[in-house]
Amino acid sequence: SEAVTNAIVHAGAAGPEAPPIQVRITGDADHVCVDVVDRGRGFTPGERAPTTGLGLGLVLIDRLCDRARVESGGGGTRVSMCFAAARRPDTC
Repeated sequence: SEAVTNAIVHAGAAGPEAPPIQVRITGDADHVCVDVVDRGRGFTPGERAPTTGLGLGLVLIDRLCDRARVESGGGGTRVSMCFAAARRPDTC
């Protein structure tokens, strides 16, 4: 939800003509991966938005994911997050 919230708050400034936010979820037996992509203006690492607070969303994402990557530029931002899949003990 942090990545989607960031995309809504920051890419939403691109106006009503901005393409929608895309969320893609993939997975296998070991991981669940989520990509959140927007087409806003992007950002520079370490940049904080003066009107929206402390910018802790990316810190939380980094701490909660097994792997996280952020790609950003003038054409938008992609936040890629992977989480280890929970393993259920065999019941047989």
